[in-house]
Amino acid sequence: YMDADIPRDFRDIDIAAFNIGSNDGDMSSENFIAAASEMIDDLRTRYPDM
Repeated sequence: YMDADIPRDFRDIDIAAFNIGSNDGDMSSENFIAAASEMIDDLRTRYPDM
């Protein structure tokens, strides 16, 4: 869901859960955390009631 090229519709979601696992790509933990934080901030901005 972090792929920016794929549109997502989160309007009907009440709760979002995020799991970090060992198969989440070949990136550093710093880059993963930065990308996840950006996605969460965007969700909070677009869907404040989630």
